[in-house]
Amino acid sequence: MSGLVESSADARSKTIGGNYRCRAIVRCSAIDGGIDLKMGVSSVSDNGVGQFSVNLDPPMPDIKYIAVANISFTQASYNDDHLIGIKERYLDSSSNIIRTTSLCQFWINMNTNGGGYTDNVDMIRMDVAIFR
Repeated sequence: MSGLVESSADARSKTIGGNYRCRAIVRCSAIDGGIDLKMGVSSVSDNGVGQFSVNLDPPMPDIKYIAVANISFTQASYNDDHLIGIKERYLDSSSNIIRTTSLCQFWINMNTNGGGYTDNVDMIRMDVAIFR
């Protein structure tokens, strides 16, 4: 790495061998549906408990992007021995690709009974970053 740090949204990576950069970010609330911060995102859709779609605008050049999400909770019951998982829903039940150049979907699941991630839960806030 050269040691050069750029503060622009167009900063290039020197470590993963490509021209990958953050092309979209969003911070949204499940409480009121509001978007606090966005770049490259037109909207976030609530598709049911623990299911969200991020609509990208402008679209990515292809579906080979990296989508990273982080969630926040405030309920004390979620701070116990529960495991919370964030998954991008990439394929549907027939193995068709859901991800498009302008849409990615996330499911938020919680383990409440010592088994797998089975229970969908809503979050207080979700942050998403898209790199391409």
